[in-house]
Amino acid sequence: MSASEPRPELDAALVQLFAAARRPTGDAEFTQAVLERVASARRMRSAKAVAQVVLLLVAAAAAAPFVADLSLTVVRHLDVWLPSFGNALASPVGWACSLAIGAWSLRRARVIRGSR
Repeated sequence: MSASEPRPELDAALVQLFAAARRPTGDAEFTQAVLERVASARRMRSAKAVAQVVLLLVAAAAAAPFVADLSLTVVRHLDVWLPSFGNALASPVGWACSLAIGAWSLRRARVIRGSR
């Protein structure tokens, strides 16, 4: 465009739209909205975790009698088939060995972390 050419007229509505788009948004409102969404997501995640634990506890309570009955049946059969093995399982040394094996299993599964 040269200096002698006339400038085209700007549309007033378009100029207002550009001016509105250039206005700074409220940083405080944006930050507050983000913080509220993060807090809401944390509450939902916590509620979901609590619900999962409650569901797991209910399932464990429902299954406990069956598991106890089955384990007692297995020990009774072991006592009949292998009397010395049944006695070893019921002895304090048997309990200590089973505790050590259980702790080793939990550590191996990385449920229990070592001092490393």
